[in-house]
Amino acid sequence: MSYNVYSLLMDLAFASGFILVGQLLRAKVRIFQEFFMPASLIAGLLGFICGPSVLNLVPFSNQVGSYSGLLIIIVFVSMGIRGLNMSTKGWKEDVERIGSYLCFRESSYMLQ
Repeated sequence: MSYNVYSLLMDLAFASGFILVGQLLRAKVRIFQEFFMPASLIAGLLGFICGPSVLNLVPFSNQVGSYSGLLIIIVFVSMGIRGLNMSTKGWKEDVERIGSYLCFRESSYMLQ
């Protein structure tokens, strides 16, 4: 299967559909609510079961595994996009904000 924009959009459409179904299941099924399972986890399990690994119902492209690296880059860029603007409220708030960002970034590096 060749990889092109259509494959990317179809993978995005399938993932969006799984997220929607996961959100609906999270809202309606009591066991998911009791165990505090997020909709993204439910969607991931549905995608694994319906994907080429188990039932082969959904034709994901062969590049679907590489999306996670790109998406995590978007997450970290959006966290740090605010920049290093110092607030007028005081330095403690700035140190707390920058420190929490650095701790989150370093802990994610260690977990990888």
